Amino acid sequence: MIILVNIKKDRMKIYVLDNGRMQMDKNLMIANSNQATLHNPNKENELHEIPIYTVFIDHLL
Repeated sequence: MIILVNIKKDRMKIYVLDNGRMQMDKNLMIANSNQATLHNPNKENELHEIPIYTVFIDHLL
């Protein structure tokens, strides 16, 4: 999916590209969010899905 946004017609264009989604461990996003404890030594990881975007700014001189 490509979303085209035109900021100023004769100067700059911004292109936002949707590159899909990625699943990652919550502990990579929020430090120490999923720690094992003495009462729960084998705590399972929480996976979250996050969007991946690329932003291209085309500015003409």
